[in-house]
Amino acid sequence: MPKFPRSLFSVIVTGMAAFGLLLTPSVLLAQPKIAFEKEAVNFGKAVSGTVVEGKFIIMNKGDQPLEIEELRPG
Repeated sequence: MPKFPRSLFSVIVTGMAAFGLLLTPSVLLAQPKIAFEKEAVNFGKAVSGTVVEGKFIIMNKGDQPLEIEELRPG
């Protein structure tokens, strides 16, 4: 096994420790979490061709940015 100067060994160990702090479980598990104020809106009966409107409040309860790339009617 090669012998490293003590100072190089210290730098390697310190670097590994710092890198380990960056990869704590909370960082590794960080993710967005979508949440809705209401999951459905009942529009009642609507005649074909009638415009109906609803309001959906979408929230991010996670700890990383939530990116919504596409919305489609159900």
